[in-house]
Amino acid sequence: MLTASLRTDPGPTDSQQLPVWRQWRWCCIVGHFLSDDTPVVALSTRWFDHKRRCNRNITIRGNGHRTMATVVDKCDAEHDYQSSCWRNIVNASKAVWRDLGVPRQKWGELGITWSDA
Repeated sequence: MLTASLRTDPGPTDSQQLPVWRQWRWCCIVGHFLSDDTPVVALSTRWFDHKRRCNRNITIRGNGHRTMATVVDKCDAEHDYQSSCWRNIVNASKAVWRDLGVPRQKWGELGITWSDA
């Protein structure tokens, strides 16, 4: 079980914005966009482990809940004009936050533990 900070950008609340979270590069699905309703994460490089965790599920525990998400990227590589993240970060889609029961106004950062599923 690894301890980390779960992060996301809550983004705009405009209901007309498409629910697209990000374009993935590191797990061989370049050009695919995933809905915010898809539970996916990007891991720090050391946890990403040279693509070993690509397209594999992890179990995330936080806020008294547990959920599973698919690893689709690493988050500390700067790409798509996004800033890099720290070494102990799990960058998660909005679906993960909802699954953990975190109210939208508290999305942003949460202490979690995670493990390979």
